Amino acid sequence: MFTNIRLEQFGHIGKIKVETINGKKLARVSLASKTRSKDKHTGQVKEYADWLEWTFFGEKTVEFIERHAGKGQYVRIEGKARQSSYEKNGQKVYTTEVLGFRFDFCEPKGDDNDGGYEPGDEEIPY
Repeated sequence: MFTNIRLEQFGHIGKIKVETINGKKLARVSLASKTRSKDKHTGQVKEYADWLEWTFFGEKTVEFIERHAGKGQYVRIEGKARQSSYEKNGQKVYTTEVLGFRFDFCEPKGDDNDGGYEPGDEEIPY
């Protein structure tokens, strides 16, 4: 069973991890978004970060992220959450993956920044 949910997140990059799985490169980008909430008891507004890890596939996409993105940059990412399930030791296990397909910079980094990257026909390797 698969369920697709479209997502959009604005936030600051925490870390970028590039790895190769089955000969295919992928980038995992941790993104933090600020959230505010009011404490019911004290009335004080608290601010905290919600973290989400995005996975990007495709040689060109990963190369773009490696070359242009860095910790602390404010970006916009679009993608989808893909939920699936499988059986392990007789128990049903549910997983959610967050797959990115669009990566935009919301503030200028420098002259080498072209503003964003949207992959064409790059395939997810599974």
